Amino acid sequence: MSVDTHLEGKNLAPYYRVEYQGSTFLLHPELMKYASRVRLVPRKKLLRTRLIVELDHEHNQFCKH
Repeated sequence: MSVDTHLEGKNLAPYYRVEYQGSTFLLHPELMKYASRVRLVPRKKLLRTRLIVELDHEHNQFCKH
């Protein structure tokens, strides 16, 4: 998974928008094909907070297994 914070001039229309504590996250549609549920989980460590993205998977027509 990657993070891109430079969004100027990019087409964001196909992305799914998820709001979490005043922040907006854009999830790629390909990712959403495989995820039935998305959770954003903040994990605090000393001086900084990491954001963990957890996906639940349900088998569907897009699965390759």
